[in-house]
Amino acid sequence: MNFNFMIVFDVIVTLLGIYLLFIGFRMRKDAKIPPSFVAKEEMVTCRDEAGFANFLFPRTMVFALTSLAFGIEGLVNDVIVSINPYVNVAMIIVFLMGWLWFSMGLRKGRGEYCGR
Repeated sequence: MNFNFMIVFDVIVTLLGIYLLFIGFRMRKDAKIPPSFVAKEEMVTCRDEAGFANFLFPRTMVFALTSLAFGIEGLVNDVIVSINPYVNVAMIIVFLMGWLWFSMGLRKGRGEYCGR
């Protein structure tokens, strides 16, 4: 049996992108940080949850879209047609940059809005 784990990884990253889109729009609508980003226990000390949600929304959207693009590109590469390796490397860099910007924003937001 020949099983390609990269396809599973690509599906997981694509689902991550969809989940982040859903969570991001819900975060913006409700003006609440989801517990998957910051634990409820930590949010007790947060002074401005609506401001934190507004601050984190664009970073969440960028990370969601980069995850979605990276996952779809990986699926196309692994299932449909082989894509140029330079494109694959560029997509990895874009995905990592999106994740890094989100992570840095999450840390900065915790400091500014929750006193951490």
